[in-house]
Amino acid sequence: PEHLRQMHSRAALWYMDQGYPDPAVRHALASRDQQALAVVIWPAARTSLLQGRVTAVEDWYETLGDKTVLAVPSLALTAAWTNVTSGDYGQALRYLDAVLTRMPAGWREDFQLSDIASEVAMLLAVSGYALSGPDAAAELAGAAVAHLDASDPVQPLAALIWWLNLTLIGDARAEQ
Repeated sequence: PEHLRQMHSRAALWYMDQGYPDPAVRHALASRDQQALAVVIWPAARTSLLQGRVTAVEDWYETLGDKTVLAVPSLALTAAWTNVTSGDYGQALRYLDAVLTRMPAGWREDFQLSDIASEVAMLLAVSGYALSGPDAAAELAGAAVAHLDASDPVQPLAALIWWLNLTLIGDARAEQ
């Protein structure tokens, strides 16, 4: 069983590296390896959520169970964004809180400290959770925009979140 788990884990990473997220997710779920899950699930979920495949992503993290999801920041982030997408903000904030407790110190100042920093910043800016107001939300969203590559599929979402927060605070950059 341990060898099979390791094989599933390696297969998940290989499929993800080759650009095949669906088989990567299936193998990661079968492996139950938190490292493989952390590497595979969130990148696959980002694309799936943008494509409207919310139920599929919900199935992934429900398969893992709440204890596992809450313990792995990228899985909790997946659950948080999925709940935002489906309109369950109470659950979204619950999972976001789990992510925040596991983020490295200083991540807000240096997004290089975490591979999920931009997406966490966007979620904070959307929800306003644990922020002092729209100024802080605009600052975080702006940092996410600056950190994300222009080819990243969530970069336009980050730009929209930034623009909306700039509009809320009456910043002239919102007019651009």
